[in-house]
Amino acid sequence: MTANPNTNSGPNPNPQGKGLVPVLDQLSIATTHSAKAKGPAQILGDYLASSLVLSARFAFKPVRGVRYSLYRKTDHWQLSLVSPDDWKIDQTTNMSQTIDVEFTGYCELLPDLTWSLDLREDLTGHTHITEAIRLHCEHFVSTIDESVSLESSLPFYKANLPFYARVFAHALSKSLADSITHSGLTDQKGQQWLAGKTISLLQ
Repeated sequence: MTANPNTNSGPNPNPQGKGLVPVLDQLSIATTHSAKAKGPAQILGDYLASSLVLSARFAFKPVRGVRYSLYRKTDHWQLSLVSPDDWKIDQTTNMSQTIDVEFTGYCELLPDLTWSLDLREDLTGHTHITEAIRLHCEHFVSTIDESVSLESSLPFYKANLPFYARVFAHALSKSLADSITHSGLTDQKGQQWLAGKTISLLQ
C-alpha cells in the first residue's frame, strides 16, 4: 500500500508556526520606542553615530541602558559585551594582548532606539581607528547628499545585515522617521540636511 505523503505519522512538531515567533517578537521593538522632536543637527548626529554602531558585528540582542564596547579589528567593527579590561588591553598601546583589536569607545542603546557613541578620549596615533571613522563619515555624507529625503536613506531593511543588526537598524529607522515627522522636517532633500553642517564623529 502506498503511503499518503500528506498524512502525518505523528504530531506536528510545530503546530503554531513557532519559528516565526522570535522574528515577530524582535521586530516588535521597532514600535516600542520614545521618539521625540529633535533639531536637524541632533537627528543627523544620532543617525551617524547609530549607523557606525550598527555596522559592527555582533550576535546578541542589545538591551537599552547597557554599556557596550566598540572595537576596531583589522577590517571591521566589533560590538562586544566584553570591556577593555576583560580583553586585557595594553594601556600603553591600547591593543589587546590576546586578540588583534583596538578599543574605540563605549556605546549604549538609548530609550528611543538610537545609539550613543562615546569615543575614547585620545585617538591620537591610532590612525587605524581614525581612518575607519573618517571613511564611515564620508560614506554617510555621500549617502545623505544623494538622497531625495533623509527618510529615504534610512535602513528600514538591509538584507545584507546579520539578524540583530537588521532588526535594530529597522528600529532606528522607525525612531528617526518619527522624530523627523515630530520636528516638521519631512521630505527635505539630503542636501538641505547637510547644508552648513559639519558631519564628523571626530573632534
